[in-house]
Amino acid sequence: MAQPKRFTKSEFIEQLNKIIDEYIAFSAALTSSQDAEKKDIRVKYLANTFNVNVATFRRWCKEYTGYAPKNYLDRYRIEKAKHLLRQGIKPSTVSKVLAFSEHKTFSTVFKRYENIVPTQLS
Repeated sequence: MAQPKRFTKSEFIEQLNKIIDEYIAFSAALTSSQDAEKKDIRVKYLANTFNVNVATFRRWCKEYTGYAPKNYLDRYRIEKAKHLLRQGIKPSTVSKVLAFSEHKTFSTVFKRYENIVPTQLS
């Protein structure tokens, strides 16, 4: 017997986006180098917030968003980054605001999805 779905697609995406925004805000507020590991948003943190194991969260994410969790997280943050860059905010600041562990990581992820480096958009 199949278990009923816990969310509708829009409910899941809305809740996931809200959780990502909360992690971004929390991570961006961390400043010391000893908190560097906490700055990186990990799939296990998202799964814990949904009170499920990582495998279940990966399955839900793929089912409701069409993407693997890390892929969805990257795409979500890149869309926010494009908005901020168009407002004239420097890429290094955008990297910090969106809780990328390093500016280089932000640039690499941005180029992977947009085929340009962040400075080309700003």
